[in-house]
Amino acid sequence: LTGSFVIILAMGISALALPPGMGTGVILAGAALFILSDMVLGVELFRLSATSRWRPFTSRVIWFTYYSGQVLIALGTIMVAIVEVVF
Repeated sequence: LTGSFVIILAMGISALALPPGMGTGVILAGAALFILSDMVLGVELFRLSATSRWRPFTSRVIWFTYYSGQVLIALGTIMVAIVEVVF
């Protein structure tokens, strides 16, 4: 658990450290969604009971934010690469 936290923290800091430019905002938004998905997952695993009425909702939030975050990170990376090639 601690290792996962450190890796996700490093990803967030890396996203914040990106130089401003086309695509970096998209990467930052993706990283934020990815971090949110892990936060909700942590709450689901360690705070909610197995019979909690919130579990169906948290599961959907986790998957939506996870995949959306991954797509935005990939899209932002492609945007940055295109800008570097073109300019």
